[in-house]
Amino acid sequence: PDDEPADPAADVLTALAAGCVAVLPHRYATAFGDAAVYCAPDEVQDTVRGLHADHRALREQSARGAAFVRRHHTHDLFAERVAHLALPTPATQG
Repeated sequence: PDDEPADPAADVLTALAAGCVAVLPHRYATAFGDAAVYCAPDEVQDTVRGLHADHRALREQSARGAAFVRRHHTHDLFAERVAHLALPTPATQG
């Protein structure tokens, strides 16, 4: 359903990292925050036109998306999280 939060999808993250502006359904707002633009399906055309009419806003939105990926989804961050999972915890140290 449209009201359920969505997990970040790899294709959206790839687009954001490349500098694309993601225009997504509102259900993705929790996952992507200000990294994307949200609207209903019948608002997509006007939303895209509005972005392209304001080049500065378009560049700023593109930068927010790329920054989001750098902050939350870099290879180094992923490696740190995996390494943390591999560390022994007091419960596993016998």
